[in-house]
Amino acid sequence: MLVESSPTDGLGSAQESMTEGNSGVTEKVERCRQHYQSVYERNQPELSKGRALDECLHHFLDQRPAGKNLSAIDRAQGLPVALQGF
Repeated sequence: MLVESSPTDGLGSAQESMTEGNSGVTEKVERCRQHYQSVYERNQPELSKGRALDECLHHFLDQRPAGKNLSAIDRAQGLPVALQGF
């Protein structure tokens, strides 16, 4: 017996698992955003805005913030979000 499936049958479960996984990714990106924003705000009063940005980029290139569950993608997504308002 042949059972036809609709094109969306496989997509529903993939989308659900992505949605479930997004909460963890969002928290990781938020953690990185907070780190980079803190570095910028801590350095900006004593340095120029450009130098404070440079310090944030050094943290990014040094793979900070560090954590066993943080990936380079989490850090890469957190950096521009943190610096968006500056």
